[in-house]
Amino acid sequence: MLAKQFIIIFFIFLFLQPFNLHAQQVTNPIISDTTVSASIGRGSFSLFGYAPSSSVVTLSGIGYVDETQANRDGYFEFNNQFVPNLPYSEACVTAEDKLGRITKPVCIPPIPVDKYTEIGPILLPPTISVNKSDYFVGDEVTFSGQSIPNSEISLSLFVDKRSFIPQAYAYSIPEVKAATDDKGNYSITLPSSRKENYRVFSQFKKAQDFSPNSNTLRVKVLPFWMFIIVFFKYLFEVFKERIVEIIIISQIIAVAIFITRWYFKPVKIAQQRAIVLRRNYPSSISQLR
Repeated sequence: MLAKQFIIIFFIFLFLQPFNLHAQQVTNPIISDTTVSASIGRGSFSLFGYAPSSSVVTLSGIGYVDETQANRDGYFEFNNQFVPNLPYSEACVTAEDKLGRITKPVCIPPIPVDKYTEIGPILLPPTISVNKSDYFVGDEVTFSGQSIPNSEISLSLFVDKRSFIPQAYAYSIPEVKAATDDKGNYSITLPSSRKENYRVFSQFKKAQDFSPNSNTLRVKVLPFWMFIIVFFKYLFEVFKERIVEIIIISQIIAVAIFITRWYFKPVKIAQQRAIVLRRNYPSSISQLR
């Protein structure tokens, strides 16, 4: 009896053994020794500097793309950036302030590709803009922009001149000094007493270091009589942008005038004929008598 039970248990064990092996294979998968990894470039770098307060700072170039935001003091940094192993790979840094004005790019010399490099401080120039596009003699020209807070701003102006000989030259006006407020804003207003063509840029000073020049603006101060030409030019630009609407409206008006004239023309003709008949009626009766 025991022998029979032993034989039955033995065959049951042999029957269940394949299922047990399959369960072990499922619960204990084979782990491969192969490791997959990837790297971009062989070196890395960190970069820090100063930009307009709370601006969006962009690192761009062939193989470079990243973005960060400067703090209220204008400080920004890019950490652990890979150096692409590419020829002629150059990184440039720009910033966009709260009003959408973009700084002139500051480009970095080639970075070593075989080691870690720390770069900085990078000083991004201020942003700069003018309050309107056209100026006339007697107007006040206002330059504004953003930089790091509580810093010294220098505004440089150059006057373009042309002589009878077709050769351009320029002379500079003494720098105008200003300062940014605690939010990094600056504004400089200058009078325009005569007709001139100006080239203007700004830069800021931190400790003993000056930032690169900002974007260069070209400002024209026009004589007062040019106001008429500028006004008609503005009207032309408006009409050019709305030319389709103007054509449609003019066609609608022309059709309305044509329909109105056509509708009232028979009435006027009938009235004129009635007046003619009334005038000729007595003379026709006398002729009959």
